[in-house]
Amino acid sequence: MSVREKILLIEDNAAALNKHLDNIAALGYEIVTVGDFAQLEEVIKKEKDNFFIALHDHFLSKDFENRSLTLLMDNNIPAIVFAEEYNENIAEETLAKGALDYVLNNNGVDYVYIGQMIERAYKNQVIKAIVADGNKIARALQVDLLKKFNIESYEAKNYAQIEALLKEENNIGLLVVDQSLDDEKGTDVILKLRKSHSKDNLAIIGVSEHGHSSRLSIEFLKKGANDFITKPFISEEFNLRVLQSLDTLEFIHVNKQSAMTDHLTNMYNKRAFESLGVEILSKAKKEGVEVACAMLDIDYFKKINDSYGHHIGDRVLVTVADLFREHFRKDDLVARVGGEEFVVLLSNISEEKLFNIFEGFRKKIEEATIATDSGDIKITISIGLRVAKEYALSKLVENADELLYSAKHSGRNQVKRSLE
Repeated sequence: MSVREKILLIEDNAAALNKHLDNIAALGYEIVTVGDFAQLEEVIKKEKDNFFIALHDHFLSKDFENRSLTLLMDNNIPAIVFAEEYNENIAEETLAKGALDYVLNNNGVDYVYIGQMIERAYKNQVIKAIVADGNKIARALQVDLLKKFNIESYEAKNYAQIEALLKEENNIGLLVVDQSLDDEKGTDVILKLRKSHSKDNLAIIGVSEHGHSSRLSIEFLKKGANDFITKPFISEEFNLRVLQSLDTLEFIHVNKQSAMTDHLTNMYNKRAFESLGVEILSKAKKEGVEVACAMLDIDYFKKINDSYGHHIGDRVLVTVADLFREHFRKDDLVARVGGEEFVVLLSNISEEKLFNIFEGFRKKIEEATIATDSGDIKITISIGLRVAKEYALSKLVENADELLYSAKHSGRNQVKRSLE
């Protein structure tokens, strides 16, 4: 799925247009403006697949106002309608026509909230959701609401269908689950799902009909839901629940990634290697395949720091990290675990290929030229490579480290390997 990058801004008042642009431009998206219906038709005809959101001033000239929102909905462009005064009837009518939201505050347009909705609508393009409900009409309603928020959704009626979708589809980050499923309770389904799908990677919103016990919301949250909403609900409340749940999921993900990332090189750090390495070895053990662990160390790195300064040493490390990314597969686990020390963990590669992979990387480092303000720098790297049906991470690393020590004391710039 291609990600749409542009905002469509619909405003026929020049002063108001400039105000909107001043407040929205800081978000960094390309903004296309239109001031009359003919312009809008022409822009949509040419670029409708480029807009992830439209911002629509409610108070346009009468003919423009009546036709523009309908045109946006007909072309599946989500729209936020904004105004500087509140009218409940107009708000309800606007949302009934299909707008994503109707935004205002007492002191003028609420650009902070609009900014949050814009950011969420953009990010939602790569998020998928499951709507689980025993009622077909209720499922369709929620799928439609999520579509207006740029979220592609799948429908399910029970736990088996939910679990199948989670296994088959990538990027599912949200589950909206009703208490009334086919022969199951939503709370029981959440309890089962949380055994394998944590709050780190799946946000869950529980739903129930009005009239259930007030303790049901507590039960949903105790079983693992992130939030809870009661039917019937208005679209604005539903959108806010989705926004807050996905923002929280993103916050957790960003912080988790930060904790597992070396901030200089943007590689995995030692903590990430130890956590993800155990998972790789567990899978390899089940499959009965050999694994390879390599320890790598930049030769004479201390001399670089002493001769050129630590800022040049950092440049070298960043360059080496880029070469790692170029050379190894995405599925290979590569991490920086010390000042100038790196580790690679691989599985499912034949023995004859392994040595060539690391010898090729050694040559790539040897041939690289690192341009700095102090002149070009050439470096080499020593590698210890252990290949075995060994599934204890600490033992693998220890063996690879011993081989690295041997490479260092045998002249450096070489690969020392040991096969089981």
